Amino acid sequence: MVSKSKVCRKCRVFVSGKKCSTCGETDFSTTYAGIAVIMDPNKSEVAKKMDVSIPGKYALKVR
Repeated sequence: MVSKSKVCRKCRVFVSGKKCSTCGETDFSTTYAGIAVIMDPNKSEVAKKMDVSIPGKYALKVR
C-alpha cells in the first residue's frame, strides 16, 4: 500500500514527521497540486514567486 505524502498547509513543504521542519506547524494536507524542487532559492525565479528561502520539495497548491 502506498501512502500519500503530507504537505504543510502553511509553507507547502513536504513533511515526513509529525511536525514541519521548516515552520514548526502540525497542520498537514494530503491534497495538493504540482511539485517544485528548489535547490538554490537565491538563484531561482520560481522560489522568489513562491516566497521560498529554504531548499526543499514544495507543493505548488495545497487544499
